[in-house]
Amino acid sequence: MTRLRALLVAVVVLVAAAVAVTAVAVASPSRPPGPGPAGPDPATGTARAAGARPAPLQLGVTVLALWRDWDDREHLLDTARDNGASWIRVDSGWCSLEEQGPGQVSSWYQDRMDTVVRDARARGLQVLMMVGCPPAWAGGADAQYNGYPDDDAEFTRVMTYLAGRYRGQVAAWQIANEPDCFGGCGNGDPERYVPFLQAGYRGVKAGSPDALVVTAGTSGVDVDWYRRLYDTGAAGWFDAVAVHPYLDPATAPPDAPPEGRRYRLTSLPDLRRLMVERGDAAKPIWFTEFGWTTADTGDRPGVDPGTQARYLSEAVQQVQQRYPYVSHAFWFTLVDRDDSTPYENEFGLLNRDGSPKPALGAFRQSQEWLRGR
Repeated sequence: MTRLRALLVAVVVLVAAAVAVTAVAVASPSRPPGPGPAGPDPATGTARAAGARPAPLQLGVTVLALWRDWDDREHLLDTARDNGASWIRVDSGWCSLEEQGPGQVSSWYQDRMDTVVRDARARGLQVLMMVGCPPAWAGGADAQYNGYPDDDAEFTRVMTYLAGRYRGQVAAWQIANEPDCFGGCGNGDPERYVPFLQAGYRGVKAGSPDALVVTAGTSGVDVDWYRRLYDTGAAGWFDAVAVHPYLDPATAPPDAPPEGRRYRLTSLPDLRRLMVERGDAAKPIWFTEFGWTTADTGDRPGVDPGTQARYLSEAVQQVQQRYPYVSHAFWFTLVDRDDSTPYENEFGLLNRDGSPKPALGAFRQSQEWLRGR
């Protein structure tokens, strides 16, 4: 009898243990073997699963469709679409839109903007439109992207007009380009940029509340510039922070160590920490330009075409895997130019004659890899 009682007790214990294990399995989602959840992300300040990213990196390309590439725009937009681009970045000039005075819209330029936006959307491409170049009548240096108007309210007016005209068609607006380089890189005044940014933000949100406002991309990962922007009151006046993480020297690989330098892609965590400290952990970083030049002459020679392709692929993988707070990256540019220095001219995925460089294939393959994430 005693032996039977002991046997019954053992059976009850085993059944209870099995029920407990089953309950735990039901209450906890199954998970493949591997590391558990990571602690707080040092770059975002929030807890996240190891390797987590809100969404795959969105890859786009710059097309100078309103000026340099106007005659080839349809072919280039086809090329962007056919090689998997989801976005294009287009540079536009206020100085061309209102050449003669406030509210006097130049029909030829407006027609160009209408055409490019319409053609991009017809191909399923989202548009990031950069607006710069205050006209001479507003106090800007005409036909230059450097500088600011005498009255920022004029910029609010023109951005309200543009955002309203392209509401639902232009997904994001960028307020100027590399203002840290106005007067030479490192010499731009971040304190002067802030009221211009605020004016642009007011205009965009008045004309198209759902459109995104992206800060001007800095030349390199310019953390000091952004620190001064925050100190001047920039918080709350943008939806995304933009940088142009070019490398110095021009042949450096994407994983070159930061060494406290702004021209290193690996300096991004320093900028992210600043954003978290200033309450902007929820906002993404965009690369509104990045790339490597294939120039083999001039004072800043770059890499050979094969290395350009390899660095493109490595950079995309690096950003996707290490920097989940980078949501968009725009290669600069789709096709080589012939109107500047050798260094500036030869960042394209295409040669000037339209023939593809190996980097075009790397761009397409990177898109396929990202979409498999």
